[in-house]
Amino acid sequence: VFGFFFFFYRQLQSFKPDKILFFARDAQLLQKIHTLISNRYIRFKYPHDYVYISRFSTYPLSFSEFRLDRICYLLLGKTHKSVKDICHPVGIETEFLTDRLNTFGLTESTIVNTDELKKKVYDFISTEFSLVSQYSAKQYKQYHEYFTNFVNDSDNIAIVDIGWHGNIQTNFNACVLDERKNTQIKGFYIGLLTGASVNLNENTPMSGWFVNINDQPRHSKLLYEGGVEILEFVFSANHGSTLGYEKQQNGQIKPILENKTHSELDYEQKALRVQNGILKFIENHCFLLDTFPLEALDSLAWSKPFCLLVESPSIEHATLLGDLTHSDNAGGNSNRVHLAQKLSFYHRIFKTKEYRIEKNKSFWKKAFVLRNQIFP
Repeated sequence: VFGFFFFFYRQLQSFKPDKILFFARDAQLLQKIHTLISNRYIRFKYPHDYVYISRFSTYPLSFSEFRLDRICYLLLGKTHKSVKDICHPVGIETEFLTDRLNTFGLTESTIVNTDELKKKVYDFISTEFSLVSQYSAKQYKQYHEYFTNFVNDSDNIAIVDIGWHGNIQTNFNACVLDERKNTQIKGFYIGLLTGASVNLNENTPMSGWFVNINDQPRHSKLLYEGGVEILEFVFSANHGSTLGYEKQQNGQIKPILENKTHSELDYEQKALRVQNGILKFIENHCFLLDTFPLEALDSLAWSKPFCLLVESPSIEHATLLGDLTHSDNAGGNSNRVHLAQKLSFYHRIFKTKEYRIEKNKSFWKKAFVLRNQIFP
């Protein structure tokens, strides 16, 4: 995490932002670190804000800019969801379309867990695409001002977030650039995976530190094999996901935040303990900025312990982190999967169907295998 900031501040020397926007939820810790460093070193002091934003909250405002295949890809995600849960974020009210669903062999409670069902959902949404466009236009008109207020008359805006595909930056741009055509918005991320290439263009510049699309194949592999979920645990915020926005009587637009469950609060408390350690480490090592230039400090060597953790976890690390759960649902955290769950002795010794299912579902495969050895 500390290594990212040396990269980030080097980039800002040439970009010269008027403001930095830290995107909820994963950038809450990054904003705390920036505040800690910039309070000590005036040369890193830039105006900054925290934007309550998520894939779920911005998709409805920007879907009119997307192709149908991309919309379906974004909605389906990795976890198995019902037709209703897939269609609701784009304004398709499945409860009023029962007969239409039946023609595709679907109901609103159908769990979409096969390629055949995904194809049926794709075909269904394509027939209702006018509803998606209408809903998106209505949402944009009502709520895009929430985002333009963060930009105002700025020429250069730096976005900071954990990263992966750059979808939220693309959505944010769609909400503001119609009215702020001369503003340059650039994203700076912990990492950008291959999927970010779809979003990368002259209107959506972005760069990653740990991996920048295809420049570090080993690091990309680590992220796909559990690194993403471990980092998203570390960067957990002390508030729920942004579900949408509401306009108050005075005209001010406020975010609607998800209420956390008991298990999520426990997850958050564990993450805060890790974050306190990170903040203490950075506070104790800020002196490096007094001694070395950014060019000397900007190195991927800072990421070596993390790479070792994901690639070759000890049984202690696998046990400590394996029972954590993660959700890839846009804007929701209720459908959660273990990073590396330990199964009963019976399933471990006979490699049962449940073993194979859980191994396939687990995010951190190396830790799953380690925890489920017959005699660990």
